[in-house]
Amino acid sequence: MCTLKKLVCKGLLAFFSCFISTQICTATFLVWDSDSEGHPAGYNVYYGTSSRNYIPPVDVGNVTAYNLDDLDLTEGVIYHMAITAYGTTPGDESEFSAEVQVRYVADDGFPAAADNCPYTYNPDQEDTYPPQGNGIGDACDCEGDFDCDGGVDTDDVEKFLFDFGRSSVNNDSCINDWCYGDFDCDGDQDGSDASLFKSDFGRSAMYNPCPGCTVADCSY
Repeated sequence: MCTLKKLVCKGLLAFFSCFISTQICTATFLVWDSDSEGHPAGYNVYYGTSSRNYIPPVDVGNVTAYNLDDLDLTEGVIYHMAITAYGTTPGDESEFSAEVQVRYVADDGFPAAADNCPYTYNPDQEDTYPPQGNGIGDACDCEGDFDCDGGVDTDDVEKFLFDFGRSSVNNDSCINDWCYGDFDCDGDQDGSDASLFKSDFGRSAMYNPCPGCTVADCSY
């Protein structure tokens, strides 16, 4: 009979033990203890976006580590993952391991401490919003999180719409009186800003979470 002992996530900085279901690992690898007593033929990796509700497993063979880049995962989404060991006899499969919650992030070649988007694949490290830069890459920036709650939701929409349409044309430029949502720092709150806001709308703590709060502060 196949049995399993431990499953951990390997993140960008260290190993994270994930026995507590509420703990979320930001990871690029899964690592587990081998079943030395049962002599398994291999292991299955199960994953899904809700607890114990998995898509059909991926047979990873007789290994004890697996690169999450090889799965069809969406970056920034939190997945529930578990593994089983299987033997040579049909139907000989262990129970699920302890489940881990993993926020998948691809390896873009930068260590987390130097990466301006450590949880998002961002090999070019581009930082153009706002034009002065804020130390957070465009790939993960979330300036529409006006209330700093980690997501862009209806509360932020209200703030954005309150200032929408302000411009120098109607003598109400953001240069004279700062407004929410002038992401390109041109003094107007217009369609180009709306497009950027729309691209981030719906981000939350569970889906592509916003990085540290960085409400745009233009130096006009």
